[in-house]
Amino acid sequence: MERPLLSPGDEFATKNPMALGAIINFVQKAKAVDNESTYSHTGIITDPYGSTLEALWTVKSQNLWEAYQGARVLVVRNIHMTPPVYAAGFEKIREHIGQWYPAPRL
Repeated sequence: MERPLLSPGDEFATKNPMALGAIINFVQKAKAVDNESTYSHTGIITDPYGSTLEALWTVKSQNLWEAYQGARVLVVRNIHMTPPVYAAGFEKIREHIGQWYPAPRL
């Protein structure tokens, strides 16, 4: 399968197979107009090679292609995401790398 061309600031979504993912999908499905919910985990793509920044047990980076090999993954791009916009946004979240998952925000 051919991989899409990625850009810093692209976002991805996939299904979290753990209980938390099932709970997230249950709530999203209940609120959805079409009564559907597939994805329960998201992250930011930080380079063209598939590096990510995402909240797992801690906020960390991993490779999209290795971490989600064989899984259904949705990749989206905001048409207003430019390199300066990405850099400014990333600078604001950089301090969270390594922190524990912010569970109280759920």
